[in-house]
Amino acid sequence: MRLFFYLAPLLAFTWFAKPAQSSPPPTTSAVPVAATSVAAMPVAAVPVATATTVSEQDLLAASKWLLACGALLTGGAISWGTRHYVRQQRWQRIEFLRQAVSEFEQDPDIRNALKILDFEEYRDYVIPAAQEITSVRGYQPTEQIVFRISDELLCNALANHDQRARSKHQLEAHQARDLLTAESLRQYQIETALRDWFNKLLNGLEHFGYFLESELFTQKELQPWLSYWIKLIADPAYRRPGASKFYDALYSYIHHSGFFGVQKLFERFDYRILPSPYKDTDLVAIRMVAPGYSTQLALTLAKAAYLAYQDKQFVAEIVGRWVAALTGRSEDDIIRHNFRYFNNLIGNAAVKIVDISTRYGILALQGPHSRTILNRLTDAVLQLGYFKVVQTTLAGHAVTISRTGFTGDLGYEVWISAENALSVFDALCGAGRDYNHTPIGIENPGFNSAS
Repeated sequence: MRLFFYLAPLLAFTWFAKPAQSSPPPTTSAVPVAATSVAAMPVAAVPVATATTVSEQDLLAASKWLLACGALLTGGAISWGTRHYVRQQRWQRIEFLRQAVSEFEQDPDIRNALKILDFEEYRDYVIPAAQEITSVRGYQPTEQIVFRISDELLCNALANHDQRARSKHQLEAHQARDLLTAESLRQYQIETALRDWFNKLLNGLEHFGYFLESELFTQKELQPWLSYWIKLIADPAYRRPGASKFYDALYSYIHHSGFFGVQKLFERFDYRILPSPYKDTDLVAIRMVAPGYSTQLALTLAKAAYLAYQDKQFVAEIVGRWVAALTGRSEDDIIRHNFRYFNNLIGNAAVKIVDISTRYGILALQGPHSRTILNRLTDAVLQLGYFKVVQTTLAGHAVTISRTGFTGDLGYEVWISAENALSVFDALCGAGRDYNHTPIGIENPGFNSAS
């Protein structure tokens, strides 16, 4: 079939464009016959053949028609060939991308890093043991080291270059003094292996980032293959529970190790990878602020507000670092359930922080039907944008509604005085009865959860 498309126009053009050749006139030859025979033959009617001649105009018109047909067939063949070529190229590009993703995911080191990100830290992981070190107390060289993942291991592995260099120098110093233990050596080998795994993972992601930078592939083409892994790293909704410290260390590692291609790749998918904002001296610097507005104070309080969205273990660690740098005392000695500590730091500034938590109730209405349910009580939320606030009334009580919430969009938080909270709660329950909503509670000191 393909051969016909390719040769038909050429054959048609060659055959029909050939000039017409005139036939030679018939030749006659005289045959001698006897006179008597001719005379004796009866005279009969002899049929005469008539020749129809074709004019040059007719031949020219036929040739043009045939040439047009040939051109049409040629155009059709070219169009079919072009479509076939484009489709073939597209499938080849997809196959190339599929192969690249398959090689990425099947690499043993990258696969281990992806498993850790994919909530499989409970697995037993295996690395080869160092065989060349024999002068370590209690160290029995084996072929493999089997271990399980912890956030402490991951954070140590992803520490910055200076911290890793100090760990190595300390290890070498202990070995020189014959103080190196088998557990310390094992720990260092595991951390080094984890660092190599994540290095390989991030280098692989940078490789896909180069695909986009060079316009070899589009974001739309890459999205089905990489979207899940990018969300596992960058989307808070996909984080491993209780692992804020690990993600904080991973983001800092991406920045400090110069993985700029990874940062650009994540930005293409609308995620920003930011290094840890926390420093041990954050609160120490507040002591030096002058009366009045202080950018340093504002930034530190912003850090504290952002910290409130992390898990409890990470909050406790950061607060402990702040307190230790400030006084050398534990956080329990200074920070209570109010803001006395921050008030003491403000000094002569015209600012006072007061805990008014008990005066207000917060009702969070979260889920895809939250706007519809609230709209049954007020139309103020129809045009409310993300992170915007509006003041209105619900069930006859003044409320402030913000389009926020710990579950992400779509959701709203209703802020209301404590004495009116139950009335508004009952109104929300009534409005959402048709949408199978479920009241839940949040653990908090002095708060009894509803379920």
